[in-house]
Order: sequence, then C-alpha cells, then structure tokens
Amino acid sequence: MVTDNTRAEHDATKAQDNPLWIYAVKQYQHADCARFLLQAQDEMGLEVNILLLCGWLATRHQGLNLQAVTGSDAYHWQQDIIKPLREIRRRAKSYQQDEFYRDVLALELSAEKQQLRALYELKDKMPKGQENFAQNVRLSCEEYFKGKNTILQESWLQTLIKHLQPNRLG
Repeated sequence: MVTDNTRAEHDATKAQDNPLWIYAVKQYQHADCARFLLQAQDEMGLEVNILLLCGWLATRHQGLNLQAVTGSDAYHWQQDIIKPLREIRRRAKSYQQDEFYRDVLALELSAEKQQLRALYELKDKMPKGQENFAQNVRLSCEEYFKGKNTILQESWLQTLIKHLQPNRLG
C-alpha cells in the first residue's frame, strides 16, 4: 500500500528538491555556515556535501555509514566531476571572463545537486543513531574523520554542530 508519505519520499528521490537538498540549501544560506564549510573543504580536504549529509542524517536520528558513501556513485561523482569543475571555476576566475565563470559555477552547482540527490538515495543504508542531534553529528564525524585519517578537534566539531543545527537562531 502506497501512502502519501511514501509517495512523497519516493518522488523526492527524483526531484532536485528532496529533503537533503532542502536541508543543505537552508543551512548553507547562513553565510557563517557557508564560510565554515568552505574552509573545511579548502583547509582540511573535507567534502561540504558529506558534512551536510551528516547534519541531515542527525535530524533523522541516523549516523553516517562511510563505506556506503565511499562505495557509491555519489562519492565517485564528487571525485570525478565536482572537484574538477571546482578547479576549472577557480582557475577561470583569474581570467576575468565573468560569463564563463558564472556558467561553470552554475554547472558546479548542478553537479552538487546531483550528488545530494544520490546521497539522499543512500539514506536507508545509514545506521540508526543516538537520540541527540549533537551525538549523531559527532558519531558521523568520527566515522568520516577516521576514514580520512584526520584527527577530529573538539572545538571544530562543536562549531560544526552549531552550523548544522536546523532552526538555529542567528
């Protein structure tokens, strides 16, 4: 039996406006969140969409299954498509070709939407987490950082939790 909720969730996997995409856009609209995530990308080699996935999963009382992510097309899309587009966009900026730069930026954003859709489709492969949002983000980040062979700093984690918290004030 297909309920309205089941149909809506199924349709969301086909739409650009799936719940993960909506969450990502909402959180990323906060300039301080965007700056923080981009800094994590540039200085720590972390993927913004994976961090946003960790936050969204925490809202669902789920954690990150890094093996499911790294074995997926979504992860390979990040490596093979999004990263090269980002590099081209950054190099193009120095040529002061504004229209081309905007076109590549739009293409990069489209590629990120595709990745978030693919990550959303992995939701059923993610484990149930703790009851607390912050605990779920912590467990997901511990998993993610372990896979990156990187030390998770407590102060950085607390800032991330603040930025990923839905319905935050300020």
